[in-house]
Amino acid sequence: MNNRIILYISLILSLLLLLLMALFLLPFFLGPLNLVQFSWQFLYLADRILGGLVPLPPVVSWMVFGFCLGVAMELFIQDLEQPSKLNRITRRVMLGGVLGWALAGQYFMNELTNRRSTIQVRQWWRPETYRSPGTPRVVEGIELRWIPPGTFIKGSPLTEEGRNIDEVQREITISRGYWIGAKEITWKEWLKCMPPPAGHPEPPEDRELPVWGISIEEAEAFCQALSAKGHGIFRLPTENEWEYACRAGTTTAYFFGDDARKLAQYACAGGKSSTISPPEPCRASTTRANPWGLMDVHGNVAEWCAAEPADRSALSYRVYRGGSWLSPSSACRAAARGIHLISQPPPEDVGLRVIWEP
Repeated sequence: MNNRIILYISLILSLLLLLLMALFLLPFFLGPLNLVQFSWQFLYLADRILGGLVPLPPVVSWMVFGFCLGVAMELFIQDLEQPSKLNRITRRVMLGGVLGWALAGQYFMNELTNRRSTIQVRQWWRPETYRSPGTPRVVEGIELRWIPPGTFIKGSPLTEEGRNIDEVQREITISRGYWIGAKEITWKEWLKCMPPPAGHPEPPEDRELPVWGISIEEAEAFCQALSAKGHGIFRLPTENEWEYACRAGTTTAYFFGDDARKLAQYACAGGKSSTISPPEPCRASTTRANPWGLMDVHGNVAEWCAAEPADRSALSYRVYRGGSWLSPSSACRAAARGIHLISQPPPEDVGLRVIWEP
């Protein structure tokens, strides 16, 4: 018995010593940049292994993981005390199974989860540094997508068709990731927090249509009412945040390319609308999503944007982005800006998309 206790203590101390040596020596051998890259790859591999259990409830997933870990430790301890060929074979089979699941089983699990509504798929919590772009989350009944930090070129090149003079290109860095609505706010979501807007005292029968014809003051009041429920802060995206999320890593006029003739395949724009008379936008989230899971970033209803913090005090106008079902294709480009003077009544085709801050 005493020998077993001494063996366990020696094993634990040896592992701690190896860990300390690794922490102090790895930066000298790998360099800081390579060490960060190595750490990211390790976390990504662990995420793929555990990510295969996504369809299971989190508690069940951790029970499975804990059971496998417990069996592996028991076999390892038995092998130290009494080496057994069967133990070694079992341990290697378990290791091979886990690696096989991480490398090959992920495709099957992706197929399984893609057939389900993404809103029903339970996602593992992931730190900002390696959470996948487009990871879904639901807060207050609003479907959100994760937008990672990064750098992009805002504006449009001189050769882009339909370009306006205020679309000067410049490099923008988004230093923090954020959660943004996967779709535009619908009448159903609006009426849970707010009375009908002044421009539309009678809501449409179809509450899945995006809300439209609202002023930016009403949009900000909606965000404040949603925030008051105590589940984080809701706000309008800034122009930089909106365009970065709309482009989703692309550099073309639209997230699907430069060909405006394909816009009808991805957006409710250019006069395309629901069959209701007078014309109304299409239902929210019926168009194809961009690479980060955002729908209706081109067309349907234009979306109010908050002023950048540095410009907030000097603005005599507000900006909306994305174009609408009434807009020509050029106004639906990722770089296109709609200008609204504060003294004017709100445009009839502008709605909103929200950002959530935990």
